[in-house]
Amino acid sequence: MTTPPPTDDNPDSPGWAPPDAPGPDAGPADPPGLPPGPPAALEAPSAPVPARTSRLAIAALVTGLCGLVLFAIGFAIAALVRTGRRAEGRPAGKGRGLAIGGLAAAAAWIAAAVAVGVVAAVGAGPFSTGKEGSLSPPKGYVLTSTLKVGDCFSADLYDAAARFVTPSPCQHPHNGEVVGKATLPDAPFPGHRQLTEQAEKACEEKVPASVKAADDLKLRTDVPDKTQWRAGTRGVTCMIVLVANHALVTPLAALNIGPPPQSEPKRGDCVEEWDSPEPPRIVDCTVKHKYQVYAVYEMREGKYPGENALVELSAAECAKHAIKVWGARVPLHLVDPNAATPTKESWNEGYRKVFCVVSGKKGPLKRSVVPH
Repeated sequence: MTTPPPTDDNPDSPGWAPPDAPGPDAGPADPPGLPPGPPAALEAPSAPVPARTSRLAIAALVTGLCGLVLFAIGFAIAALVRTGRRAEGRPAGKGRGLAIGGLAAAAAWIAAAVAVGVVAAVGAGPFSTGKEGSLSPPKGYVLTSTLKVGDCFSADLYDAAARFVTPSPCQHPHNGEVVGKATLPDAPFPGHRQLTEQAEKACEEKVPASVKAADDLKLRTDVPDKTQWRAGTRGVTCMIVLVANHALVTPLAALNIGPPPQSEPKRGDCVEEWDSPEPPRIVDCTVKHKYQVYAVYEMREGKYPGENALVELSAAECAKHAIKVWGARVPLHLVDPNAATPTKESWNEGYRKVFCVVSGKKGPLKRSVVPH
């Protein structure tokens, strides 16, 4: 129960005092400061507005991928500005990643254009100026055409042209040596492939016979290009390159290269000499040679007939084989027929093979005269 406030007529009345605490039987009091009655309903929050993907960002990515660099950069910058700005009542737009992707694509196109420009400026490769006939070797390299016969060098094993090499003393590790120079006949430019074939034929004569016997020593040539050929350059540089995983430390002339084991000649084979019972050295028929085999046969078993009788028997048999090979057109105006017969010792050991050969009437042969 509360005490009523004093009346204004009583001057001795004290000021207003707080009400007494509610008793134990009193009910809950109304909260202070709120009017009686039901509470007012609270206003529901508005739904969030979704952010849209920037069309400028999409355009930046598309133009960047298509190589439209200026458009891509412009769209990307505009998209980054738009997506970073919060409009009234809306969050910032989406698409920053797309815009950045557009910028990256544009940057990639720019880098590619710069790389192409650099390659175009310095040439198609590390050893080219980009102009045919005006090659300039990089530092440490020289043109093989400037080397002299006997000069040694190091070359790229995978460069078939071997146009740029590093000069080296022949006593130091190297893998190549100039073995000759040749001059090709004056004619219209035949094309690089045919010119290389002509150069290889011309250089074959410059290669030592011992080098030809080595499988890991290969002939390479440096030929003029089209511009040089039209300018009158006909010179060819003949080189031998070691195609192995080790190096040479001596000139080719000092190498101890023995001939490979020789097998017995067969029809069509050309040989340099035949002056011993051992199998002769077989050579390419385009190289000068003394004999070419046109038939091989074996005589019947029996007692050794003697050297003169064996020669007569072999001549008669080889004449029959010559007719089989050439028919009625045996080139007797160019070659002389002959036969290599077994010795008495080899006959007694069971070896009875006869090799029918021809030799040149006017000196060594330079090509094959036996039909294939």
